[in-house]
Amino acid sequence: MLKKGLLAGLATMFVLSTGVFLTSCANGSSDDSDYIAPVNEASDNSRTTPAIHLYSVDADLSCWISAMGGQEFGKPVYKGITIVKDSDGSYSAVLSLGKGKGNIYGIEFDAFIDSRISVPGFYNAEGKVVNAEFLVSKDDTASAAENPYYNQEAEEVHYVTAMKIPVSESVSEYTLWLYVNSNIMGCQFGDGKGDASSNEPGKESKFTGKLTIDWATLKAADVTLPEFANIKSIYGNSYTFGKAGHALTINSDKSVTYSMGMAGSYAGTWTADTLDENKNIADFNFAFTKKDGAEIARPMEMSWKIRVLSDDNIELINTTRNTTTLAKKVTL
Repeated sequence: MLKKGLLAGLATMFVLSTGVFLTSCANGSSDDSDYIAPVNEASDNSRTTPAIHLYSVDADLSCWISAMGGQEFGKPVYKGITIVKDSDGSYSAVLSLGKGKGNIYGIEFDAFIDSRISVPGFYNAEGKVVNAEFLVSKDDTASAAENPYYNQEAEEVHYVTAMKIPVSESVSEYTLWLYVNSNIMGCQFGDGKGDASSNEPGKESKFTGKLTIDWATLKAADVTLPEFANIKSIYGNSYTFGKAGHALTINSDKSVTYSMGMAGSYAGTWTADTLDENKNIADFNFAFTKKDGAEIARPMEMSWKIRVLSDDNIELINTTRNTTTLAKKVTL
């Protein structure tokens, strides 16, 4: 009871006095089996990713806050990086992430990246946040504090263990969009141009998340990487999106259902001009021929590019309107 009360007191004191999430620079490690193996280390649940070249490189993740004389939050959650050169000559970086132990006034806690509300991402050349492909732990969890802003109870969370972003040899610094949480409180990191305080995932704050790559240290490596989600992983799942609670279910037998809430439920078929189920993105064409079980005179046709981010998150991209909608898998 004393420890729980002290934790609550610390959280309240920090929110009132600084409005930010404090952590120590102490590094910690995760026992999770989904941890990505750094170069020259094996991982039981991983496989070799088909690519032209895999590289190791020196890099650093900084998630800095200025409170208490300055605290570095990136080091506890950052575990390593692998550079991947794909068959088309493009590069991507796979960041290995996990839990990291910190200490505030003798109270130890685990920091981690939380994707429940704020999907991890990166800033593109136009300064826009782009959702990243990512993985979360399957067996291991981290303790998240109660969040009064979002009516979230204190609970165990499957945390982010990896994320993949595009990179270029001509660029050394990348701005990342990460919500780092703990059993005390959390903070959103981005380009530092916002004014959000602690415990506000998905809102721009004054705190920056920076990945720095030293390309001069690039060297070939023998490394295994985990398998990110692909198009095959969405079959048979239902995904909700939009304020109206729309839901989309795509099946491997080419059937599809689309619930539009009060506007009814539609059923039909889908096609794809070119479909590589092992990739994470594809163009889908839908033809809905039934509404609420009854045939309709003229099929309702829709086209979406679907991008798979993780086992639980996809993007619905409307290329005509140039809009992107995040959809989350319904967990029964």
